[in-house]
Amino acid sequence: MLLEEFDMDEYIKMERRDSYSDGHEDGLAEGNRLYQLHTIHTVRNMFQKNISAETCADLLDEDMAFINNVYSLCQMHADWSDEDFYNALKEK
Repeated sequence: MLLEEFDMDEYIKMERRDSYSDGHEDGLAEGNRLYQLHTIHTVRNMFQKNISAETCADLLDEDMAFINNVYSLCQMHADWSDEDFYNALKEK
């Protein structure tokens, strides 16, 4: 004797909700990562063109601390890729 009857339709709805939620969270995380990579790439280009950190922060409407971190990494690791910069900044 079962305390509750198994409802296959309800189970399928629950699985869809969970899958959607997981996919939505993964999509947001990936979108944020791509946005950060694009911003890092843009900041690196401004650094290479000798644009001041203050001007860069103003033009991109970004936090000055973030720009300074990218600029200091650019000075120390000119050969790094955008992904390397992203990983280094994520650890801070």
